[in-house]
Amino acid sequence: MDYGPWTPDLDPLGLRPGAGLVPCSSNLDPRTSILVPRSSNLDPRSSYLAPKLLTENPQVDLTHIYCYTVVVGCYMLEDILMKLHDHMKRSISTLEGSLTKIQTGRANPMMVEDIIVDYYGTSVPLRELGNITTPDPNLLAIHPYDKTQIAAMEKAILAADLGLNPANDGMIIRIKIPRLSEQRRDDLAKIIKKRGEETKVALRNIRREANEKLNALKKDKQISEDDYHRYREQVDKDIHSYSEQIDKIVDQKQEQLRTI
Repeated sequence: MDYGPWTPDLDPLGLRPGAGLVPCSSNLDPRTSILVPRSSNLDPRSSYLAPKLLTENPQVDLTHIYCYTVVVGCYMLEDILMKLHDHMKRSISTLEGSLTKIQTGRANPMMVEDIIVDYYGTSVPLRELGNITTPDPNLLAIHPYDKTQIAAMEKAILAADLGLNPANDGMIIRIKIPRLSEQRRDDLAKIIKKRGEETKVALRNIRREANEKLNALKKDKQISEDDYHRYREQVDKDIHSYSEQIDKIVDQKQEQLRTI
């Protein structure tokens, strides 16, 4: 039976959103004394959805409870998955950023834009001190906003130990990107693979943290056994999907090395 949206005058307990309760679009199952949210994929037979609300208030007329669900197990499960995805996306972004900075024989502003320069005693990224362009595939050109900082910018580029040798004419800093030898290609391919494996280790750590949270919820009886196993399986599927993304990113970068 559909009881429609929550409104303040239809609140028999004087409850308000918050404090573990939220209004929702829901159905009520009076036979089991459980509030069953229509949009939830949780097991409606699980007693954790609304046990305290109903057992501690036996005087409540179930036919007048409109739209409440106890947000203990349900929202905590979704929060675990949300944080899992957020952490995995950040791990993927970190990998992509680190691989972009690997010198592959093709000029790319991202190779140098995050280099930190000492600008009058303040640490500032190179991209904030000049416009970085690629006049041709093998050349980076940096147009400083403040020409008096050219020396400091060149010093920072050399200190970054990227194998780059900047030169300037007093107006523009130019960096010739050297062609890669076969040995250097092999070395870089190993570095790329290693960074991919490091990212996979990070994903496994994220999975372990998520599973520990699920274990705690099950131990405290805040989620059902079925939900526990369903979310464990979902975590594994998500990790597998992101691991495949890592393999694809690594393969693309290695292919770029071979074709340059």
